[in-house]
Amino acid sequence: MKNKRIVIWVCLGVISCIWLASGCSKVEPRATVSEGGNSSGEQPDESAFAFNLDIHLATRVEDPTEEVPHGYQIIEKDRVRLMATTEPDLVFTEKDIRTILLIQGRSYGEEGEAIPGDYYFGLGLAKNAARALAQFTGENIGQIVAIKLNGEVVTTPVIKARVGGSLMLPRSDMPEEHQKTLLAFSGQPPEIVPGTGKIIVRARFGDGSKPLDAECLIQTYSQAQPLPRRPGSSDEYLTPEVVGAYGDWVIYNVGEGPWSVTVGGNSFAWRTEANISQPVEVKPSEEKVLRFTLLHGGSVSGRVVYADTGQPASGVWVGQSSRRCWSTTDSEGRYTVRHLAPGHTSIMARADDYVPGRSGDVQVKDEGAVTAPNIRLRRGGWISGYIVRPKEAARGDRLGGSVVPRFEGERPLGAAISSERLSEDGELRFRLGPLPPGSYILEARLATYKAKMPVKRWEGEVKGIQVNVGEETEDIVIEVTPVDE
Repeated sequence: MKNKRIVIWVCLGVISCIWLASGCSKVEPRATVSEGGNSSGEQPDESAFAFNLDIHLATRVEDPTEEVPHGYQIIEKDRVRLMATTEPDLVFTEKDIRTILLIQGRSYGEEGEAIPGDYYFGLGLAKNAARALAQFTGENIGQIVAIKLNGEVVTTPVIKARVGGSLMLPRSDMPEEHQKTLLAFSGQPPEIVPGTGKIIVRARFGDGSKPLDAECLIQTYSQAQPLPRRPGSSDEYLTPEVVGAYGDWVIYNVGEGPWSVTVGGNSFAWRTEANISQPVEVKPSEEKVLRFTLLHGGSVSGRVVYADTGQPASGVWVGQSSRRCWSTTDSEGRYTVRHLAPGHTSIMARADDYVPGRSGDVQVKDEGAVTAPNIRLRRGGWISGYIVRPKEAARGDRLGGSVVPRFEGERPLGAAISSERLSEDGELRFRLGPLPPGSYILEARLATYKAKMPVKRWEGEVKGIQVNVGEETEDIVIEVTPVDE
């Protein structure tokens, strides 16, 4: 087969993901990590970095006595025997790759929470390389490929679709020495746009170590200052490019004006003042340095039980209400939520048909462990109905608002009673629950908006709504009246 040698330059801001799956389900990129990265954005020492990635088309060999034709070779990987082309169909060298990042996949649970998945090495590709890779994968959908790193097979995936943008290699399939080879690569700076500056970001824990899982995001504080245009383009704006990871980043081509940087991840605690910088003013050809001191965070452990039976609640979602930190309970109803920011917090548990429960207040210390009181889940009921559209609202006005349930009497200990946000889609209908049994007041608030500011407001309420366990109180009608400004 014809050998295609590709020179690849990558723009991190426009990397797209390709799926070459080895019998596993599709996951989504979540966070990026690179170890031993070059914080200054300088070129890596090529003499110390040997990199050659070959991609061979292959087929499964069912008959071990089958004769190997000229131009083909036998490859064995994970007890699978393959016949692959002797000459690679695509070849990548260290000059072809500008960015190598470690990307963790994710899936989603029933409550919408992100579930961390396996790690993949993401090798970024530029437009010319992406087009060539897209052509190659488009012509070979359903085919097996053998991917070699420095002459050794690291993975044998199946091409699932026509793809391009970046090449994803599963970390679990790769020997440790090859992982070190990839992680030693830092990344080359992009083409510099005249009249722009750059921001250097360094994130560390208090002990000086780097985060194991981190991503760097940048946003502008000034809508009046447009991003610089791409060279030769009259209508396409350039997104600042980030090179490097694992605690060290260089953000290139930053337009003049105020900018803020956010460092996020799932292996450390989130606190706004620790993870989001103050706005920094960038001028043309200027270099700014931002330093972050991250928090490892503490952990909270406890147990979740069903109040009506006293049995452990297994497989239940447990975490902070913000869902930044979460876990699930084991067969004994036990859980541990990690990477919580220092301070007072409470842990929430959710299960179908049960009122969300809370642990009560616990105090978390950085890198400390604390045990929370048991969370007891109670069976609940529901309230549903609609809000009457106010006559004062013009026909073209789009309404938004909320319905808030207020418990009449003493609120059940440890129960979380949540409200519902509404936006008009034919009818202003709502369904609240599960709610603790008892009597409720429903408070409704509506508003029309223009330029994100409320123009008109309405409020209304209904009292004495009874909720029973396992039942739904239906057809509740709430009428609203204008609010005096």
